[in-house]
Amino acid sequence: MLYPQAKIVAGYDDIMPTFKGLLTEDGLLKVIEYVKSMGPKNGSESSATPAPTETSATPVASQPGTPRQTKTGPQAGSAPGVR
Repeated sequence: MLYPQAKIVAGYDDIMPTFKGLLTEDGLLKVIEYVKSMGPKNGSESSATPAPTETSATPVASQPGTPRQTKTGPQAGSAPGVR
C-alpha cells in the first residue's frame, strides 16, 4: 500500500496509487488486521481456487439493494493491462 510500484507484474500497468503519507502507522496496522479478519477462521486454511478467466462481458450477481455490475475479462488477442 505504501510502495505499490515496488512489484509490478509483467504485462500490467502501474495504476495503483500510493497511500504513503495518507495513513499513519496505526491506521496501516488497523487495515492489516481488518484484511486478516476477512480470511479463514480458527486457523483453517481456505480451499478457494482461482476463478476461471472470463473471455467476454458477463453480468456479476449483486447483493440485494445494490446496483447490478458488469464484469469484463480479457478480449481475444489482448495482453493483461493493455487497453
